[in-house]
Amino acid sequence: MSLPNPSRRKMLGLLATSGAGVALAGAMPGTASAAAPTTGGMWWPRERILPGFAEPRALDVADLTTADADEQLLFATLQGNVNRSRPRIALLRESDEGATTWLKTAGLAFRAVGDPWSLLSKYRSEIRGVIVTDPAQPATVNLATTLAGLRNAVAASPDQLPKLTAAPHNLKVLDDLRDRFTDELSAYRWAVDHLWPHASQRLLVGLDPSVGAYLRDYAVATRALVLWIHADQPDSRELGARVMSQMSAGSPYLGWFPSGVGGESDGTELTSEHGLVVLASDWSQNLTVFGGVRAPLARTQVTLPTPRLGNRIYVTFTMTEGDNLQYNQHRMRVLWDDPARGAVPINWSTNPVLADAAPTFLSYYQRTATRQDYLMAGPSGAGYAYPTPWPDDTFRGPGWTAP
Repeated sequence: MSLPNPSRRKMLGLLATSGAGVALAGAMPGTASAAAPTTGGMWWPRERILPGFAEPRALDVADLTTADADEQLLFATLQGNVNRSRPRIALLRESDEGATTWLKTAGLAFRAVGDPWSLLSKYRSEIRGVIVTDPAQPATVNLATTLAGLRNAVAASPDQLPKLTAAPHNLKVLDDLRDRFTDELSAYRWAVDHLWPHASQRLLVGLDPSVGAYLRDYAVATRALVLWIHADQPDSRELGARVMSQMSAGSPYLGWFPSGVGGESDGTELTSEHGLVVLASDWSQNLTVFGGVRAPLARTQVTLPTPRLGNRIYVTFTMTEGDNLQYNQHRMRVLWDDPARGAVPINWSTNPVLADAAPTFLSYYQRTATRQDYLMAGPSGAGYAYPTPWPDDTFRGPGWTAP
């Protein structure tokens, strides 16, 4: 992830005051340990980049490893609505670190559910109805995800309707998206016109419609607008800019961008133009669960003494990609648990926003680090952004200092 301009001082200051520090050694925001409501429910004070959830007590865990995309969508939208008030559902998918590794690390009590459909029966009283997707228009998966959050509903394909509308579920159709849109752009324009005014204005989610689960529970729980903007296509870029221009600087864009030459670079340029920080998280799992786990976060870390420098070449080893939330959850855990870790000094890039998104991830890395492990933020601090297109007038906020 290269940055087009090395001058980052003011940007780092802005992102630090947005809710997460830029140096993990001593600038942790401490939000994970801040007082949280004891009565349950999602909480989101202004100083947090991402919301907190109620503390999980007991989880129903369903394995969706072999589930098709329709079932993944159905149960991810159920999970998001249920977990909004208190995390009670975790969904398992294939993951590098092991399906239940983080649940066990967090010390969570959970029971395996043999049939995911039993979850719909158990939590039926918390669901108002169903939103029907249009298989001919994949973009309706994202529209249905947004509507599911706004209307406390599950999203489903037409093939699932007979089972959902019959006993024992007896769900009514709240919205049917079939035969309403001619293409992806018309679907997203409708979403911006009709759903964005009612969605949360504090975050935006970008997800590939072909991905059924993963981050979708989080989008539903936070009542976020879900889009799939092609920033290298003028009409799509203009639509994304319309939404982003209405958001506050420092707001997060969760998920990712379409693949291709212009996907990441054009997408990040667009978000940066409007002062949004990208949190790569489209493969993150169960953030509505881990966002509620309380975990201690250290404000300092043990470091090796600075050597006396001489006239020679020095080599350091740094594990990159740590500004990526899903990397923190998956691949980094695999690398971190290698028995050989600690043999040589290594810098580990890690996203400070974990203090909000999943405190137990950051806490685990902090408490198991050796003297040879140093946790550091990515180049742009709390998230991923380009300094050059970032609007200058947003830097004169709280905490701004002259260069």
